[in-house]
Amino acid sequence: MSERDDRRGASPVESFGLIAHDVRAEIVRTLGDAREGRGPPAVLSFAQLRSRCAADVGSSKFNYHLQELLGSIIERRDGGYSLRHPGTLLYRTIRAREYGDHRPVGPEGIGVDCHHCGTAVEATYIGSKYTVECPGCDTIYDMTLVAPGAVKDDDSDPNTIERLDEWVRHARRGFARGVCPTCANGLTTQLIKPENTFFPRPDLRSGFVHRSCDHCTDMRYLTVGEILRLRPIIAEFFARRNRPVWTTPLWDLAFAATDLSTTVCARNPWTFKLVLTAGGDTIKVRLDDSLTVTNTDTE
Repeated sequence: MSERDDRRGASPVESFGLIAHDVRAEIVRTLGDAREGRGPPAVLSFAQLRSRCAADVGSSKFNYHLQELLGSIIERRDGGYSLRHPGTLLYRTIRAREYGDHRPVGPEGIGVDCHHCGTAVEATYIGSKYTVECPGCDTIYDMTLVAPGAVKDDDSDPNTIERLDEWVRHARRGFARGVCPTCANGLTTQLIKPENTFFPRPDLRSGFVHRSCDHCTDMRYLTVGEILRLRPIIAEFFARRNRPVWTTPLWDLAFAATDLSTTVCARNPWTFKLVLTAGGDTIKVRLDDSLTVTNTDTE
């Protein structure tokens, strides 16, 4: 690859292919680490770069691998070499998905009792999978994949579950708003019967909102209440009664974390009715199969 390719974009396959060699992967890692998480991308000279990541590799061979990355992944600047924006994203992907020892974390309480049976809800991290579930009635509140780099190789972080739970709720909010939190693309929506999913206790569910990304294939199963939670009319209803639903943790909201407030009126096409109560007042909301609010009534 020559410097005339300097502005040519690289496909994901090309990008990962470029760092398939250990030396090239280490060049990307070294340039990324040199930034230390602050300021503009670091610039390292040829000598600095080689001494930090491949001192045992001959100069000409190292230069060959460096030139292979020049263009879409790194660029030449005054004083040396630096990661381009795609290179920075590639570096972050590598770091986020670095494998530790896969140590399990939890089960650990998250400060919420199950809305169905009252048992303390627990969160567990095992093998890159984060699960929020009730050990009393087997209700699964969330099950999602988490980048292995999110968990330390030792027990140095006592707040692992708290941190993972915050990340999961942030990701779910992105899906609820219709934007993929992984790649920022739009999402496809499908309404699914509970019995057609892998979740246990379909008898406690009314229907799932399955949102998926056609670009990166990330996906989530959401509740109808979780979608409704972010609508201005619902936020205003609760805010006026001193219950700000946008800042209240998802699992604390029974109407969003479960289907206890949701009734399926029809399935062909889908229509829903939710009855929500706060401060002694009630709002009844109807949604159609596009999850558009079609009618509201406050009592």
